[in-house]
Amino acid sequence: MVFGQVVIGPPGSGKTTYCNGMSQFLSLVGRYLVVLLLLQSSPALSIPSFHFTDRERWKVTVVNLDPANDALPYECAVNIEDLIKLSDVMAEHSLGPNGGLVYCMDYLEKNIDWLEEKLKPLIEDHYLLFDFPGQVELFFLHSNARNTINKLIKKLNLRLTAVHLIDAHLCCDPGKYVSALLLSLSTMLHLELPHINVLSKIDLIENYGNLAFNLNFYTDVEDLSYLQQHLDQDPRSAKYRKLTKELCNVIDDFSLVNFTTLDIQDKESVGNLVKLIDKSNGYIFSSIDSSVVEFSKIAAAPLDWDYYRYPLFGHLPPNSGRAAHSPSRSPPRPPVVSLRHRARSSPSPSPSPPGRARGELPRGHPSMDGANDPTPSSKLHTRLRLWEFPDRYVFEPTDGLADLYLSVSRSDDSMNLVEELPPRGSSTNPKCQTVYGVIGLLKLAAGSYFLVITDRDCVGSYLEHAIFKVTGLKVLPCSNSDSTSVEQSKMEKEFSELLHAAEKTIGLYFSYDINLTLNLQRLHDLGGEFKSLPLWGQAEPRFLWNSYLLEPLIENKLDQYLLPVIQGSFQNIHAEVGSEKVNVTLIARRCTRRIGTRMWRRGADAEGYAANFVESEQIMESKGFTASYVQVRGSMPFLWEQIVDLTYKPSFDIVRQEEAPRILERHFHDLQKKYGAVLAVDLVNTHGGEGRLHDRYAKSIVPILSEDVRYVHFDFHRICGHIHFERLSQLYDQIEDYLKKQRYFLLNEKGEKIEEQTGTVRTNCVDCLDRTNVTQSMIGGKILESQLQQIGVLGANDTISKYPPFDAKYKVLWANHGDSISTQYSGTPALKGDFVRYGKRTTQGILNDLWNSLARYYLNNFADGTKQDAMDLLQGHYITSVSRGMEGPSKAGFLEHYAVGTFLLSFTLTHELLL
Repeated sequence: MVFGQVVIGPPGSGKTTYCNGMSQFLSLVGRYLVVLLLLQSSPALSIPSFHFTDRERWKVTVVNLDPANDALPYECAVNIEDLIKLSDVMAEHSLGPNGGLVYCMDYLEKNIDWLEEKLKPLIEDHYLLFDFPGQVELFFLHSNARNTINKLIKKLNLRLTAVHLIDAHLCCDPGKYVSALLLSLSTMLHLELPHINVLSKIDLIENYGNLAFNLNFYTDVEDLSYLQQHLDQDPRSAKYRKLTKELCNVIDDFSLVNFTTLDIQDKESVGNLVKLIDKSNGYIFSSIDSSVVEFSKIAAAPLDWDYYRYPLFGHLPPNSGRAAHSPSRSPPRPPVVSLRHRARSSPSPSPSPPGRARGELPRGHPSMDGANDPTPSSKLHTRLRLWEFPDRYVFEPTDGLADLYLSVSRSDDSMNLVEELPPRGSSTNPKCQTVYGVIGLLKLAAGSYFLVITDRDCVGSYLEHAIFKVTGLKVLPCSNSDSTSVEQSKMEKEFSELLHAAEKTIGLYFSYDINLTLNLQRLHDLGGEFKSLPLWGQAEPRFLWNSYLLEPLIENKLDQYLLPVIQGSFQNIHAEVGSEKVNVTLIARRCTRRIGTRMWRRGADAEGYAANFVESEQIMESKGFTASYVQVRGSMPFLWEQIVDLTYKPSFDIVRQEEAPRILERHFHDLQKKYGAVLAVDLVNTHGGEGRLHDRYAKSIVPILSEDVRYVHFDFHRICGHIHFERLSQLYDQIEDYLKKQRYFLLNEKGEKIEEQTGTVRTNCVDCLDRTNVTQSMIGGKILESQLQQIGVLGANDTISKYPPFDAKYKVLWANHGDSISTQYSGTPALKGDFVRYGKRTTQGILNDLWNSLARYYLNNFADGTKQDAMDLLQGHYITSVSRGMEGPSKAGFLEHYAVGTFLLSFTLTHELLL
């Protein structure tokens, strides 16, 4: 029995260098018929003492089968050039290099007897390294190389492992990395050998810049959807987005490809790779009596060889039959295994997306490790296979984190974990699809419904962990009612319409690894006991969108399925300010306490929870520093409403005016507990209906004004109008002292807190959308300048406007942020977005605002009622709406729509132009 390696890989991946280095390494440490030192994790395994002679030591030799390799750095026992030369083939047959290599491999296969004769003298005492050509088509398209290998294995009784080298620098380009994965998968399936995928030249990877993700992401290949955002940012690959996504799905579905790393000049790196190869081709079992050791136990146990302590195996250490290592030396951590088949029960850690090239967490967040690294038993499932049987739904984890399946009864929504799928007969053909998480279970009088994520997009990262946006949501009915009454049927139809609207919920974001409901400062200050809780247990209840839906799963203790979700926005940019790279992330967290749509949710409730309350966090990373600033928006916090009545702008009604001071005090008391001092910036008009709201707000807040609660009114429309938004500088002059006093959160390169945010700005207009977003973007820009000045990226008097590329991206960041919040509340993008996006008002922007105003009117009157009911349904406080009986737009005739549309368009244009 002869052991060896088939060394393959694209041109430039380092095959020849690998063969040279590997032959030297194996010659140094020696190749034997058995493994000398086995470090076993189980003391129950007993390895007998072995005795060696010099004759049992193998020699290492290289077999060069690359006819294009004409400058060999090693001595080879067999060289294909003795059989055929590439240059001769190209000249004689007028072929190029690729065609010539295919011809040479075909010629080698037909003259396999020549190679067999050359190898026969070596099989008694040699370990073989086969150096193959770098033309990748030979190993996933053409059959010559595969046939040659198979004939050698059969005739010479060889035990070979394919070592597939991929240059590590391909990880720096997401598109090339996906191509490398596809090549690796194709090669594995084509060759059908024990297979090790290797990222070679890992020592040089830092020369190509920082990786977009942690190195473990590239070696483990857990979830390629992480790459989607980075692929979209590259104009070369953006147009192939759908194709790339499907290719990634193919790679994920096979779940065969992962990598180990190699620095050929590092003895330990080469040694770790050799251990994997020896395990994959059976070298470790070569002379062990099967009656002595149970091979399956050895194969499952972590194995190691102490190559470095006993390099030449000249003398056996004491107790050679046991694992021998000094008590002070702990067994090394097993490297990433990239064998052809991976056990489904073997847990593999989830990748930790953006990191440094060596796969280390940034030094800026050491204190957050407890929150970022949940134990394997509490890690959330990232991918599930949903089986739809007639009597149940079964969720099969396909991420390697568990072997148990979640079974949900379709008759009574009971849940339990099972070990296998139900039997499938000839009449049972269950539907099957991949889902990416469970939103929760909704229990209604008409039945129960499971909500699952059917599609997602990776939109960036937060504290080294990937953030996903829900792009597909599905409702699964799982309670079959026997009632057929008219009332029950009507209720089911009504709920069915609401659930259909719920499936269209937008702006949902989640992470499998990090608590997205908490801002950076609160996350940093978490205690160790709190960090040990599962993610749902750490979540801030105000921003946990699916809190109500998770309750049944919490009762069943299904922690690995409890996926916390927020509604809001997640945007980030990567740009340069001068010579420094600056990353800015903007997160919106929408409060669920008084969640709703424009005009259907106004003011505050009796508990002080305000409509359209959103926490906006701006996170900056540069030069190893990480900074965060949080500001909030929300409707004026007292009881007022705007009843939808088909007028363009329904009148404002202040309800129970005498309770306004109490409700407002409760609201601000809650803000102080969470954020510290509060500066309330009121942007509404002082005349008309808005003026009455302003007067009530200004009078009600007087009793609680103090050093920690300030109130500033800024009549946005009177001062700025529709085009002079630069006059916001007047507002900044009024609040500058407050912003400087309350500061922002800042971590240095070591993760130490050097600044703390002790207060926040609460901004409102009527909708808390358009004027609010313009103002918040101005405040965010001023804070960002202060942060960059403090860490030395900007000079003392510099502004980000001096760096147009960065300034442009930053403005778009806030514009997208505002559009996301506005679309969730009003159904359209934000008005005045052109100023936020471009820094000035444009004719096109004004026309867009007119159109969006018209769309808002239509949605408020004809669509938001159902949308509001769906929101209330999912939050557990469903209430019959005032205008519930109003007919939807689908029931109106063409002439009615035309007449209403014409009137609304003319009315809106007139209103906006005169405003």
